[in-house]
Amino acid sequence: MLRQHMVNVQGLPHGEVIFSIADITFDAACSSHGELALALHMSIAYPAAAPADGRLDAEAREVKQGRRAGFFDVTVTDEAGTLGAQVHAIAHRTGRLVWLT
Repeated sequence: MLRQHMVNVQGLPHGEVIFSIADITFDAACSSHGELALALHMSIAYPAAAPADGRLDAEAREVKQGRRAGFFDVTVTDEAGTLGAQVHAIAHRTGRLVWLT
């Protein structure tokens, strides 16, 4: 749920808030294989402004896994399902196991 301190002077959610939600979702998707993965690259587009008084949802989709690189698309939508952000991300898998708690 968005809070007042998460909005900018126009009353819309800060881009950094939306990016953080996408980044956390990307991290969870990368870690789902049980191997530590680090972000190599993330690019974000904001096709529509999200309302400041609602909830944002993020979903990561694995596009491809290589030997050491994973490619993901992350979407951030508002409660109405409007696309607020589209992220293309690449992760480097380190080969070290990660302990999920």
